[in-house]
Amino acid sequence: MKKRWQLIATYGTWTILVIALLASLSFVEREQKQMRCKSLEVKIEPEAETYFITRDDVVSELTGGLGEATLMGQPVAGFNVGQLEGLLEVNPFVQSAEVFIDIEGNLRVDVVQRRPIIRVMKREGGGYYIDEYGIKMPLSDSFTAHVPIATGNIYEKLEKSRDTVFSKAGRDVYQLGLYIDKNPFWKAMIEQVEVNAKGELVFIPKIADHKVILGDAERLDEKLTHLKIFYKKGLNKLGWDKYKVINLKYTGQIVCEKY
Repeated sequence: MKKRWQLIATYGTWTILVIALLASLSFVEREQKQMRCKSLEVKIEPEAETYFITRDDVVSELTGGLGEATLMGQPVAGFNVGQLEGLLEVNPFVQSAEVFIDIEGNLRVDVVQRRPIIRVMKREGGGYYIDEYGIKMPLSDSFTAHVPIATGNIYEKLEKSRDTVFSKAGRDVYQLGLYIDKNPFWKAMIEQVEVNAKGELVFIPKIADHKVILGDAERLDEKLTHLKIFYKKGLNKLGWDKYKVINLKYTGQIVCEKY
């Protein structure tokens, strides 16, 4: 009998808790339906070095150019956050967007910008960036990213703002840009790379006048590690003006051409 009453008490307690929870949720739902937008909080990442998107851009795209004031005092229940995220993610400089309403009625927007790693400059003018995922993105009228520039025989164009690089030259340029982006030493050394008539990657380091021929983007780490060692142990002793060409395209070899 005692166990029976204990079970009844337990079930009764759980029933009361469930009813209380449902009542609380119902109350919160009613409050949210009556809640009105108090403010717009915008967070844009990364916060440094990349400035393709501004707070004003976000507000303009959320409101169709009508301004932040049109959001204030509006019932938050009428905001379709998925639709608002879609409006922001159409922007070619936006990687992702998250829109939500907090418990105080503030509309919060978190935007992540796309991050370019290299810029392609076309001979006929114009060009595009390639981002960290190998996807092309347009140039901006308001901001220029400080990334290496790729020139020469790169024939693919920017057809759409989220095209993946597809040509051999485009993929090689992307792989080199990615490697430079992850290596501070080479980020400081390489400002521009050219794709020559043979489709080879070529650059001139900032600290010297010699030309470095990489070949394609295969074995990049091996090639550039060998070159870094050669710089430190070879050219530091021989002199930086001893060679006009340093060729790294052959496996296990550094072939140099004197002036």
